[in-house]
Amino acid sequence: METNWLPRVIRLKFVGSAWAAASRLAAVVAVSFLIVLLPHRAIGGDDVEKWIDQLVARESTIAPTGLFNFLAWGVEPATDFLPLREDHEPPSGGAENEGDPALKLIKLGPAAIPLLLAHLDDDRPTGVGPFGRVYLSDYVDMNSRSGIDRPLREGKRLSSVPDSNEPLNGLNLTVGDLCFEVLGQIVNREYGCVFQACMHCSVVSPGRSAVIRAHLKKSWGGISSEGHRESLLRDLRAPDSAERQRGAYYRLAYYHPEAVEPAVLDELRRPYYSRADIRDFCQDSLFTEGDRETRRKRVTDYLLSRNETYSRGLQRELWHEALERRISAGAEDAQAAEVAREVLVDVFGEVIGRDSYDRSLESDTTSESRSEFIASLTHDRSRAIGNMVAGLLESEPENNTIAAACLRCLANRGYPDLLTRAIDRLKPDVFDDLPSDLSILVACATSRDEGVRKRLEELALTTNQGAYLVAAMGAVAKENDGRLLERAVAWLDDFPPDKAEELGVLRAVSARFPDQSLAITEQYLKTRSPARVAAVCEDIDDESDSRILLLKPFLDDRRPAVYLSDDLELRDVVARTMSSFVDDVVYSSQDSEEERALTIQKLWAHYEGLAAQHENEPAEVPAAATK
Repeated sequence: METNWLPRVIRLKFVGSAWAAASRLAAVVAVSFLIVLLPHRAIGGDDVEKWIDQLVARESTIAPTGLFNFLAWGVEPATDFLPLREDHEPPSGGAENEGDPALKLIKLGPAAIPLLLAHLDDDRPTGVGPFGRVYLSDYVDMNSRSGIDRPLREGKRLSSVPDSNEPLNGLNLTVGDLCFEVLGQIVNREYGCVFQACMHCSVVSPGRSAVIRAHLKKSWGGISSEGHRESLLRDLRAPDSAERQRGAYYRLAYYHPEAVEPAVLDELRRPYYSRADIRDFCQDSLFTEGDRETRRKRVTDYLLSRNETYSRGLQRELWHEALERRISAGAEDAQAAEVAREVLVDVFGEVIGRDSYDRSLESDTTSESRSEFIASLTHDRSRAIGNMVAGLLESEPENNTIAAACLRCLANRGYPDLLTRAIDRLKPDVFDDLPSDLSILVACATSRDEGVRKRLEELALTTNQGAYLVAAMGAVAKENDGRLLERAVAWLDDFPPDKAEELGVLRAVSARFPDQSLAITEQYLKTRSPARVAAVCEDIDDESDSRILLLKPFLDDRRPAVYLSDDLELRDVVARTMSSFVDDVVYSSQDSEEERALTIQKLWAHYEGLAAQHENEPAEVPAAATK
């Protein structure tokens, strides 16, 4: 391990108190001690300091885009764990590449925590920002069911903290703020700095709040690798959301793989209830005719035939009926709400009132949340987990939600026969309806097994079902591209021109064959149907997509765009799409006729110039696919 880092600590560029410098020096020593124990390349405290220094150059947040929610609707914990981003969709603004210092810090894990905490007051501005109309917030995420986490301010949830009502302007995140976001990635907390609302930003900035810094240091200061593992295990066993549980699994699999199998097996053994089953019972039996004694007996019989989780699940549904869904509803719904209140009182002994509702009911395991958890189990290779999930698949083959989750989990664990049997049960001859079992195929398509992918390829090249074609397209080998292109173009030709193509075939085939996408789309538009024009508009998301030039002839098309709205003309849809890629040109269907005509003239001129730059003729569509 390198030992030449000590002089650099003394030469730190920060302007701060002697105490701050001393605390960072202590953190470097602690980090170096922890890192020497890690079973990979020796990384010194100097490396960590260098990576933190490099955060100055970042121009985007580390936290996922899920943070940019309207504050009125709250904030859900994120599950995007950046080191595993190859296997689930990376968030916009996340770590970009293997050389990203933020990603390196996250990969280092709990050993990086001491220096991250020590740098929370690092006020060097980064390239993230500037943000206008900023209110400082004291929202710090926590697992409300862990039994360990405590809110930043007891009795308060989310608040903005301006001492005055005047917003800040021109605010950039600091290095300390980004250290806060990195910390959240490591410890499975939604530590994000920027929350975008309608007219302003709320920013959580530990660098500007001694209260937040003290809270974080109290929560995570001195945590060991073992303590980190136990924290993640609590998140897995007692999550306050499905997202929290999945996030715990991802981090356990990455940082503490030895802890995954026993924890996951214990979780999979826990019973769960089906909200759909409970809703059916309520609508078909409980809310029908009968007196209070009859309903009490119906509830008793129903719960005796189900596992123990259904009692709390039924309470949750009844509270929802009594307090939420039936408010200001019709007479029939109002009666159902009254029945729900009666059952809560007669069977469960509840006192009706908003303050009486037990919010922990929201965190119980449902079949839906169990499915999401099973589908996330893709980062370990435990045979015991695979066997248990395979058993669940065999026990509920008709439940598409559970089956798809199990197949996603098993896709690369060595169970190819289960996947091929699932593919063979599909009905590939249906033409344009969205199949209810599409999730089954999507799960199987994640498999890397050669036999499974061969079966997927056969399906893609023969199916009449557009959704299946899109889902299985990735398994088609390059040598069969010609057959795939013919199949896709033929499907598009046969699709009813007056219907909206919402299965994604045009988008998928254009992405797979970019050199032919212009010709494919041109042929698709030969019918000039409003539905097809609108579909192409939705498919184009970049001006560099040359297919946008095919929309120019429709700029003066006054036919109704009935596919989207009775109030829109086709020119409105086309002009809105084309104007979105032109600076200083904004088209609105609410403008006057004169204003719309002027904007369309500008668009026509702009795209005439753009068309002159495209000298190459579109590639030919295979003759076998044309009519």
